[in-house]
Amino acid sequence: MCNYQTWFHDDTVGYVVECNQCNKIQTGFGNLMITFTTEDFENFRNYLLTAVEHRQPSADRKIKSIVIRTPSEGISFLLSEDELAGLQQMIEYADTEMKAAGLLKLFNV
Repeated sequence: MCNYQTWFHDDTVGYVVECNQCNKIQTGFGNLMITFTTEDFENFRNYLLTAVEHRQPSADRKIKSIVIRTPSEGISFLLSEDELAGLQQMIEYADTEMKAAGLLKLFNV
């Protein structure tokens, strides 16, 4: 049975949790939940960062016109610019928390 460490949680945005036993990272955003390996999570984080940096601004930031692929074949996010920014910020926050916790573990002997 999984025992989760919460890295990000906001009822209006989503969540990122990691299982302490299997190290899988579960991400919930909108009505989609995806479970990542650590490597897939890092790849997805980099992919989102690139998508945000290279997006073409639209006249209406609320229109769902951005397709974000996931590591799961046939499953993609369809997002507005605002949603993309929210997802990317959530993933970055969780990643920062995970990396900080990893550094702190290095000092706990």
